[in-house]
Amino acid sequence: MLFPYLQLMRPANIITAISNVIAGYIVALYFLDSKFDYPSLGYLILSTIGLYGGGIVFNDFFDAEIDARERPDRPIPSGAAKKGYAGILGALLFGMGLFSALNVSFTGFVIACTICICCFIYNLKTKYYPWVGGFTLALCRGFNMLLGTTFAPDATCQLCLIGLIPFWLTIAITYISKSEVEGGNKVMLSYVALLYLMTLVTLWFLIELYKSNLGNSLVFLSIFIALNSFYLVKAMDNPIAENIQSVVKWGVLSFILMDAATAASFSSLSTGLVLLLLMPLSVVLSKFFAVT
Repeated sequence: MLFPYLQLMRPANIITAISNVIAGYIVALYFLDSKFDYPSLGYLILSTIGLYGGGIVFNDFFDAEIDARERPDRPIPSGAAKKGYAGILGALLFGMGLFSALNVSFTGFVIACTICICCFIYNLKTKYYPWVGGFTLALCRGFNMLLGTTFAPDATCQLCLIGLIPFWLTIAITYISKSEVEGGNKVMLSYVALLYLMTLVTLWFLIELYKSNLGNSLVFLSIFIALNSFYLVKAMDNPIAENIQSVVKWGVLSFILMDAATAASFSSLSTGLVLLLLMPLSVVLSKFFAVT
């Protein structure tokens, strides 16, 4: 009975949102040379679970009619989950996200509110325009990373540019995900490859700007490049729906690689490796729950 509602929340994706917040937290922690504050981190993790989970539930809530035509096996159109209950679940998750953020700081609460607003803007309007929709979701991801810094509001202002790290990757995934059902083409995949490159350049620029250690991030960036290049090349050779779905899936899971690279560059290689442990968990969950 509960399984269809867990499906709506996309647990594997939520892990990537958690890694965003932890990366933001670690960056602020080392930037300010502060001590680890476990309660604040716990609240921030609860907040991102609520915000991301709520956002993805509302995505299926508002897409129920489209999914009935294109993806009838999804929980709501298949009848496994009631649309009304899904709406209640989304609202409760957003409430949890907002309350948890408020327990950390008012800055965190404001950012959480902004994420909720962006989610509704996307679901009600911008999702129908690929680039604008991608930009809206990129704002959500960027603010989610900044949410991790809000245990120290002063750091949030100084580190605001780190919100750009997941920006281009989010736009790339949102853009190509529109072709999951019917398949894509080489031109679309070339745009995605360019956006992946912009993601790497942005991270390099910010590492230099904040005088962090690029060397610590190289192992994670190498995995990011190898993994996504493999699925992009495969899709370019044969841009059928199945291969496009693989590009989207591994693009989403690659947020953890970028977060590990970010955390390692600001702190230590071992910190990045610890954060990377979330990736196997996300991969396992993706076997049982849809990512796209």
